[in-house]
Amino acid sequence: VVTSVVVTVRSDPGEPRIVVTGPVQFETGVVKHINEVVLEVADRIVESVGVPCLSFAVSIANLSAASIADVGLQVAGFSADVPILLACLSAALQLPVADDIAATGHVASTDGQIRSVKNLAVKLEAAAADQTVRRFIFPAIDADHSLRTLAPNQREAFATAVAGAQDRVRASGVASVD
Repeated sequence: VVTSVVVTVRSDPGEPRIVVTGPVQFETGVVKHINEVVLEVADRIVESVGVPCLSFAVSIANLSAASIADVGLQVAGFSADVPILLACLSAALQLPVADDIAATGHVASTDGQIRSVKNLAVKLEAAAADQTVRRFIFPAIDADHSLRTLAPNQREAFATAVAGAQDRVRASGVASVD
């Protein structure tokens, strides 16, 4: 399922610097991680070009899934780290992220290391099935040997997803924000 991450700069800066809004709920640990790790990476990048640290409102919209199930959705893992980082950078720098990009990945450190997330093959397949997505950014799973730790069926599923998506999306694995 492809979702949209919307981040806006808050006019009332302060603590907490990230405020979650909208229908999708975030687990407390996820919000803490975004504040302590993802936001630190965003700060480092925007400060390097002379933009001050800002506060943000984050909303994730997945209207189709929520309306089909008629339930609220909850973010419990780190798959949204990279999309949130991209959206924070976009808001802070006032540079839009292209509409045809889908991304997933765990920002694992304040150094900007990107690590693997669960169900990567399913996420790539969903991106390839979405007619609006042309580019898919995902964790370079060979950067930290994650592919070797996957069960054989997961390795095969990922390889199959990559092969099946080649004609629909340009998939780019990243290991770091650098």
